[in-house]
Amino acid sequence: MKKALVWAQQRRPYRVYKIYSAAGGNLLAAGMSFQALFATFAAVWVGFSLSGIYLHERPELKNAIIDFINTQIPDLIRSGGPIDPHVLDSATSLGWTGGIAVLVVLYTAINWLNYVRTAVRTIFALPPSRLNFVLLKLYDLVLALGYGIFVVLTAALTVVVTNLANLIFPAIGIIDENGWGKIAFQIGGLVIVYFFDVVMLALMMNVLSGVPIPLRNLRDGVLLGALALTLLKVAGSFILTRTDSNPLLASFTVFIGLLIYFNFASRIYLFATSWVALSMQDEQVEVRDLGWIVPHRHSSD
Repeated sequence: MKKALVWAQQRRPYRVYKIYSAAGGNLLAAGMSFQALFATFAAVWVGFSLSGIYLHERPELKNAIIDFINTQIPDLIRSGGPIDPHVLDSATSLGWTGGIAVLVVLYTAINWLNYVRTAVRTIFALPPSRLNFVLLKLYDLVLALGYGIFVVLTAALTVVVTNLANLIFPAIGIIDENGWGKIAFQIGGLVIVYFFDVVMLALMMNVLSGVPIPLRNLRDGVLLGALALTLLKVAGSFILTRTDSNPLLASFTVFIGLLIYFNFASRIYLFATSWVALSMQDEQVEVRDLGWIVPHRHSSD
């Protein structure tokens, strides 16, 4: 029994957990999930407020964006859900008061990025970033806008692929009578979500934190973390869409469910970061604090 315990403690999963635990991973994840809950609603409101007129004239793209957001955060935008799509339809113009509201809400959204940065740097045993506060917020704003553009481009890609498939398949005589085409599209959607998470995790660890990480150390943690996130989204979609079965609880269990979902997602972020930190530790790669939001590589991959 003792030998088995020693063997288990020498394995990578346990050593990853030790790094996660030593950094206070559960507490960091709790803070991240709490911030994420507010930031998500803020980001959706700001995004649709700023692009409402453009998307209103392009319903197909708008629906694709909503579908993609619902894949990332199960059933966030739906009739009777946390965010009603009909409310988003009204966010097509802004006065000066609306502009002030956008700035306040945008600050709430990008503040989550700073919390994630601090959590990731804590896993790497680094202090909070000492960069100028205003400059740091500008960096986060650029990242937030980049994320939004990435979401729109990904959603647009799904629209293009779907339309091409609807044109090409019937033209070459492929008729989906048994529903296999729908299943194939669902699998393809999960693949897109997986690679989206791979990119986001890599940016979170390597760009947001300001820590240069060789690709060989970054690779496994990011790939495994993205896989865990994809499985969480599938499970979350199955669970969160069934809260309406109890009308008495449905009004607030959805928000509790989202908070729990964000907590699990935050733990996955930090476990993946811990995996990368252990990989660097094993290869004796120095964890350097360059501070700059886009770190320059000085070590070979």
